[in-house]
Amino acid sequence: MADVPAPGPVVDLTTVPKLNHIHIIPLTAPGPKSNYLDWVKAVCALISQIVEPVNLRFIRQHGSNAHSTWEALHKAHQNSTAGGRMYWLQKVVNAKMDGDDIDSLINELATSVEKLNALVEPGKPLTTDNIHAASLLKALPSDWVSCVSSLMNEPDVSAGKVVLALKAESLRRKNHLADVRMKAG
Repeated sequence: MADVPAPGPVVDLTTVPKLNHIHIIPLTAPGPKSNYLDWVKAVCALISQIVEPVNLRFIRQHGSNAHSTWEALHKAHQNSTAGGRMYWLQKVVNAKMDGDDIDSLINELATSVEKLNALVEPGKPLTTDNIHAASLLKALPSDWVSCVSSLMNEPDVSAGKVVLALKAESLRRKNHLADVRMKAG
């Protein structure tokens, strides 16, 4: 799954407010009057202009290396925990079309698949166990989600771990109900 690039949604960059105030110097071809050597600095300057101040901490150490700056931002905003993978898997599996707007559905799914694909790596492929765990979580009523929420911050959560947490919660609820009945009766 990681080898197949997902088609991304079409974004009209003229609608991004920060980009309306940025001056981009056109790149000239390599040669005696080329500004190519300054281009790396221009890219870094552009990235630092459009990045929110709270995110500058991720790129400061990369100086004028545009590629590593971009990679640092990308990594900082990837949620590669089990919760992130399950969230995007659920978004893909549970997407529904509203009315007749097929374009919105296609764009929404493309975005969700792209986000999920970014979290799938050769050493960490998407498996049927991931799908099983995500399905278990999706099937839970809201009052059961709290018993597995701490698992979502772990890097990887198996369906077996989710099942154990759910069985422990079931036992806790049964014991609590038995205690309440004993005290009442």
